[in-house]
Amino acid sequence: MEAAKSFVQDLTAKIYHLAEIGVTGSSRSWIDPDLRAFPYRDRCFYFTIKEDKLILLRVISGSQNIDQQDFSPLG
Repeated sequence: MEAAKSFVQDLTAKIYHLAEIGVTGSSRSWIDPDLRAFPYRDRCFYFTIKEDKLILLRVISGSQNIDQQDFSPLG
């Protein structure tokens, strides 16, 4: 249980850090024009950037295939 808690805290800290430094990630425009992605610790953060906010949509295993239905509808 402690390992899981530590892992989630690490992921959360990384998300906040990305937002603070303005990392825009890589476009996933083939899924949605606003979707961005950033890999971290065998996971991939999927997010959008609206005005001055990074909006986290999903954290998915880096080995998992994704497609449009995983993110429909974004908004």
